[in-house]
Amino acid sequence: MIDLNERDLRHSSLVFLEGLLHLKPNERLLIYTDKGSCRQTAKTIHDCAQQIGAHPEMFHLDSNMTLPDMAQILTEKIQKGKYDAIFELSEQYFYQTSAWKAATDMGCRGYSLAGLDQDAFIRCVGQVAHESIFQFGENLKEAINRAKSILIRTKEGTSLKMMMNVSPAEKFFRRVLGKVKGRYIPSTGSVYQQSGRITKDERLSFMSGQLAFNGISDTIEGTAVIDGYLWPPEEIGLIKNPVHLEIKRGQVVGIRGASSEAKALDKWLDGKPKNVAHFCIGFNPGARWSGRIMEVERVFGSLSIGISTYPFHIDGVMKNPSILLDDKVIEQDGSFIHEGLSALAKDLIRISGNNIS
Repeated sequence: MIDLNERDLRHSSLVFLEGLLHLKPNERLLIYTDKGSCRQTAKTIHDCAQQIGAHPEMFHLDSNMTLPDMAQILTEKIQKGKYDAIFELSEQYFYQTSAWKAATDMGCRGYSLAGLDQDAFIRCVGQVAHESIFQFGENLKEAINRAKSILIRTKEGTSLKMMMNVSPAEKFFRRVLGKVKGRYIPSTGSVYQQSGRITKDERLSFMSGQLAFNGISDTIEGTAVIDGYLWPPEEIGLIKNPVHLEIKRGQVVGIRGASSEAKALDKWLDGKPKNVAHFCIGFNPGARWSGRIMEVERVFGSLSIGISTYPFHIDGVMKNPSILLDDKVIEQDGSFIHEGLSALAKDLIRISGNNIS
């Protein structure tokens, strides 16, 4: 007899394979794992892929190896395998390595749920309405695309401002200044494709429920108070003592706090790039404040800030932000109140059957 949890896991696996990865009969699928992967989840996905009529293959990576060595082994595996799709369940990300580049070059579809455990897989993949999540993401993207300015605040002390678009006169000035300095000076921010959806143009993706954006780099100013999660370095994770980042012209210029978290971050970033790489808004109603960055970045209503470049990149997650677009509130203390988002947000939470906290 199949117990309830096993049934939920199989259902979630089929939702993932058929609805998100678009796996078809006779296609070749590579599932790669490491010591941080949930073996039962990997096995169930493997078995469900066989049920569909595909040809899945499991590949376990040695986590004791260095990242470059692991990436090289995975790259060679992908290049030799002639796979139609790859699935990352390893705790270690490979999206900025030669492995995912090889997958792209070979036309593979790719999806990362890096290190997601069984419980989170069921909550975030099998028990949510993905089409509604995608619609929410499109509405959010449209709203941010229209904005000229963004203001972010939290009760813990976050106060950040940035420009997304500047006036025609300012754009002209920036073009001229760029020519004088011999480098490109941006005059618009960026709003990226939301995660979770594989399309003809976007063949590699991550778990649904996240939209990334960034303001015009030299206009990003203020304080970001990380009170939810911070990773790497490995010794931080869930935050006990908030970490304050002072930001000027899109660069972290100070890390305040006497806590072990602040000291560990300061040590990690010492001598490394400190640019603001992106911001991300989370909206997966199944996500919780777990110990996995893949999940916590998607907690409904959370806001992440990405700092530095690969392989030094860090992500810090803030709880219950208020976000204003052109001085109009779209999210208040973690709740979406924008007219194009509030009804969808309520539906997403209701359908998932989870209480957002």
